Amino acid sequence: MSDFLSKFTKSEYDKTVEEKEVLIQSEPPRKKEEKEKKSKEEKKKEKKLAKQLEVEPEDIEEPTPVVVSTRRSSHIEETTIDPSYKANQRKKWIGAVVGVVLFIALGTAFYYFINQVRIPDYVGKPVSELKAWANRNDVTLEISEVFSLEVSKDYIISVDPLANTKIQKGSNMKVAISKGADPDELILVPDFTGNTYFQIQEWLSTNKINNLRITYEYNDDIPANEFIRIVFNDKNTKPETYTRKDYGLIYVSNGPEVFTPNIEVPDWATAHQDVSIVQAWANQNQIDLTIVKVSSNVVVGGVISQSVAPKAMVAKKSKLTVTISQGEAVIVPDFSKIKKEDAASMSVSGYTLRYVEMYQPKGGATYGSLIWQDVTPGTRISPMNTKEVVVTVYYSLGQPYLTKLGSEREIPEFIYNENLKSANFTYEIQPVSNAAEKGTIVEMSPSNQFVDPGQHIIFKVSTGS
Repeated sequence: MSDFLSKFTKSEYDKTVEEKEVLIQSEPPRKKEEKEKKSKEEKKKEKKLAKQLEVEPEDIEEPTPVVVSTRRSSHIEETTIDPSYKANQRKKWIGAVVGVVLFIALGTAFYYFINQVRIPDYVGKPVSELKAWANRNDVTLEISEVFSLEVSKDYIISVDPLANTKIQKGSNMKVAISKGADPDELILVPDFTGNTYFQIQEWLSTNKINNLRITYEYNDDIPANEFIRIVFNDKNTKPETYTRKDYGLIYVSNGPEVFTPNIEVPDWATAHQDVSIVQAWANQNQIDLTIVKVSSNVVVGGVISQSVAPKAMVAKKSKLTVTISQGEAVIVPDFSKIKKEDAASMSVSGYTLRYVEMYQPKGGATYGSLIWQDVTPGTRISPMNTKEVVVTVYYSLGQPYLTKLGSEREIPEFIYNENLKSANFTYEIQPVSNAAEKGTIVEMSPSNQFVDPGQHIIFKVSTGS
């Protein structure tokens, strides 16, 4: 033990260090070459790493071999310190910084990527669908409204950004939606006469008109599905002043209305029921009733006959004719068979008889015979008639006969009375110098003979000198 400790004296320690240095310096040449070769290879690796890390080779300190000698009592231990330690530490720091930068970049890119959404194609679709999508994806819509004839109201016209592009959640998106067609635009409404329902509907659809509605009504004259008429709510609206905001109805024919024959016809004729009963039944069942009035001994207003037999089945809008009594009629007689004197004194009911006598020309109706009557013989005059009926009969007085008059003062009365009988005389008075009393008719031409109606008579009257 004492021998072992004796080796750790100062003189022995110095000796040991010197011996170790001698050993290092006296290393075999081969071993020394291997170390130099190894050192060159390490330098190449360091240069390569420096180039990758953009670090100049000269910035890397060349390691200096450190020899540590340890003096022990009986042997020498050799400890070698790694000369690339500092370079390795620097590499670790650079790698750590690069890693952090890459991590942040990748994290940012990943967040940006997962926070994006692709915009579906909503153009031409309801804006409600886009709003639902925007709510789900935290996208704010900036909506603008414009009139459009091509795109329906509340449907999308365009979007910005465009469809199928990506957008960040939380960002804004511009959307243009349609307000529909301009309600104040002036539109000329054509004449739809002869047009069908489908042609009218196509015109309404093309012009985006929603306030003109088509309605059907039954029509016996216009074929089914054809235009009947157009009625605007505002009476001041005309086809040439119509705008989309104006309301109206377009009537189209539904053709004749067809009903089921399920109404039984009563018997009115047998008991001559009053026509008022028939009228009430017809109104209740929407029957087209025609009433014909004839003279009859049946009570006034009583049904004489009916066009549809009792107990027959008819439908609404069916036609029915009933004949009713007006009471017994007054028949106008044939006055050619009645004498003039009898006709003049005849008493009649149901009409007024007007008796007229008139002159006839030569060859005309003989005296006392009927010239004509203005109501045809056999005419039936109903007692229900509220309008006065006048029957005029004309009897002949034969030819007028001119008897000579004596005085001038007789002339006016004579002419007046004769003309009442259709003599239609005209006359003139010619004064003549004569010894007869003044005013005496000294000559009348013609006189004391038969003449025709319309004769012109000359009276020559004395002046009394």
